[in-house]
Amino acid sequence: MSLCRIAIRRACVLALKGRTLAGDNVLDSEIGAVDTDPAGNLSVSGEGRFIAVYTDQAQGGSGMPGALYENGELLVRIEFGITERMVVEEEDPDNPGEMIRSVVSGIPFTSAAAETYLDLVGRQVISALSHPENEAADVFRGLFQSDVRIDRRRESDDKGQAVAAQQIALTGTLLPDPISLDDVPVEAPFARLLALLDAGTGDDQRIAALMRDELKAETEPWELAQERLGRTMRELLGVGLGPIAGDVDRATPEMTEAVFDIPGHGETVLVEPSSV
Repeated sequence: MSLCRIAIRRACVLALKGRTLAGDNVLDSEIGAVDTDPAGNLSVSGEGRFIAVYTDQAQGGSGMPGALYENGELLVRIEFGITERMVVEEEDPDNPGEMIRSVVSGIPFTSAAAETYLDLVGRQVISALSHPENEAADVFRGLFQSDVRIDRRRESDDKGQAVAAQQIALTGTLLPDPISLDDVPVEAPFARLLALLDAGTGDDQRIAALMRDELKAETEPWELAQERLGRTMRELLGVGLGPIAGDVDRATPEMTEAVFDIPGHGETVLVEPSSV
């Protein structure tokens, strides 16, 4: 949906990895309690600790009716908790009336020990995202262009019983998506995030490559103006930003001369760019 949404999730993941009791089990938009054993088979650990980062609802309000690159106010959810192996009974879809048992990962009901652990992780999350020497955290903060509102919530099951998980919700106005590589100077948060991904895992590097593919390498000034402002071709021409009306291919050739003929103000004047 948005390059900056991807960027802020990845920056948050990188900022939290190895800096809390959850260790490196910090994931983008998933809860990972399923691992692989040495033989490569799927296995479910008896107990796992996780942090999952999600981007939720966003609401734009730029007042520009076509500015689709605006991300507006975004909600980032950081969920953390404990998973454990559970045995679940359910009806066998192939044999009605018979029950089958399966082992799944789930979040258990909370306890005093779990609450202590969760409160510690919650504090560690805030500390990691606030640390001045955490490059990924600095990028994460820089991707917001407004003050951030913080809400802390606990998780419950569908019956309202508390489970061993909590959530920190951060709401702020996200930077607009860049349109071209010219929009991404090396010191900008978006460019710094790409550099962090380039130095990361193979998955990180693939994500960085996909994000770069969405940025135009060479863009005419009028194209940038049209995309940033979200205006139609006619509107762009009306304010003098688009290619001339006779330019069918919209190739915007370099201007070599212009002729001004203003009735009642003397003879027609030929103006060349070098003389302006």
